[in-house]
Amino acid sequence: MSSLIDIEDEFALWIKSEGITPQSIRNIISIFREFAAFCAANGIHQLDRLDTPITREYLVWLTDRPNYHTGKPLSSATRAKHYDAIRRLDQFLQERQLISSPLTEGVHRPAPRRTVIQSFTPDQLQAIIDAVRETRAEEVYKDRMSLLVYMLSSSGLRINEALHLRVSDIDHNKRIMVVLGKGDKEREVPLSNELSRVVQEYVQKYKIDRENFLFSSRYGKPLQSSSIRDALRKAKKSLGSYLRIDQLRVSPHTFRHTFARLWVINGGNTIALSRIMGHTSTQMTDKYVRLWGVDLNVAYDSANPCRDIKPPRF
Repeated sequence: MSSLIDIEDEFALWIKSEGITPQSIRNIISIFREFAAFCAANGIHQLDRLDTPITREYLVWLTDRPNYHTGKPLSSATRAKHYDAIRRLDQFLQERQLISSPLTEGVHRPAPRRTVIQSFTPDQLQAIIDAVRETRAEEVYKDRMSLLVYMLSSSGLRINEALHLRVSDIDHNKRIMVVLGKGDKEREVPLSNELSRVVQEYVQKYKIDRENFLFSSRYGKPLQSSSIRDALRKAKKSLGSYLRIDQLRVSPHTFRHTFARLWVINGGNTIALSRIMGHTSTQMTDKYVRLWGVDLNVAYDSANPCRDIKPPRF
């Protein structure tokens, strides 16, 4: 009887056949290896000994296992990703008839903790766009970073979608970008007149060929997301407490949330928003509307129960 480690290559091929992105495949295999090591440490070496209790034990163990990067406890969202990976493994093993007992039957997915979605105000956004330029010394890198942040903010693209854009993917006459999103699904994303103009100026200034990536490394490959994350960390540090930016998460995805927030506040069409952002369901779009469809301060001021009550004096 085979062990988990023996089937890693076959499992990886099965995942690939499901149309999962390369990055997601790497994440799943990483979790698979950790689960296999956990099983081996608990004396389970053969596939026929795998069952639901070992999955439960693993999920309990994860609640005590620290994040290897921060040393903090794993978030419920991370534990949910481990559950999802084991569920895929369960499907694979059952399809291949390699186990007699399911791994996840009756096991509930860890519920991710509900968090407040952070976004920037227009003033904060402008300050970050200006500050990110100063994180680089050469003009070409200053221009590249500020354009990338501006594009994320005005289009709602995911960071990897923006980094894999080629010049030929942008039709300036129609003001449309063809973006390769999650699951290798293409979608059309509109761009503003302002974004179209600055992209054309940038391409012309640096003589970027049509088939080249808009944001490329010196070797012609897509810029690594670590570069923009590093620049944003430096920009945040330089801004400090200005506009309370030090209290916010300054990451590429926060610009995507900012795009959605300002779209909703400005009364934008929610169906269009869902299509622009490439949501596979309306769940995330609905969440944006629930969060930002009503200005809580305006609503509170108009219905303040203590409006006519004098506050205490101190």
